[in-house]
Amino acid sequence: MYTSDSEVYTNLFKNLSLPVTYQTKQTPFQKKKVAVVSLPEGEIVFFPASEQVSKRRTVIGATISVSDMKQVQTSLRQAGIKNVSVTQNTDDTQSLFLPPSHTHGIWLEFKQTSISNK
Repeated sequence: MYTSDSEVYTNLFKNLSLPVTYQTKQTPFQKKKVAVVSLPEGEIVFFPASEQVSKRRTVIGATISVSDMKQVQTSLRQAGIKNVSVTQNTDDTQSLFLPPSHTHGIWLEFKQTSISNK
């Protein structure tokens, strides 16, 4: 899950004894150093509020892990979604971002984590 950067949220996780680390993450437009809280179920990434589309929503994005990025691209194109390009990340993963205009106001990332044998 991606949420807007807020000292209130990062302090909350620190107070719960959950480590907040700073990592470089791929955003839809560029790589940025952001706060990250790792949980057993996934991670929460704190992006700058400038990435927010709606000021009323603190959640600005989500990531869905996929096993076949080509199938995701095919499905999206068949659904009429154009410009579904894939970004090659430096950590041997691939990402495809859908803009908030296609996903009811949040960034949606499809991420394939093991691409070395595809």
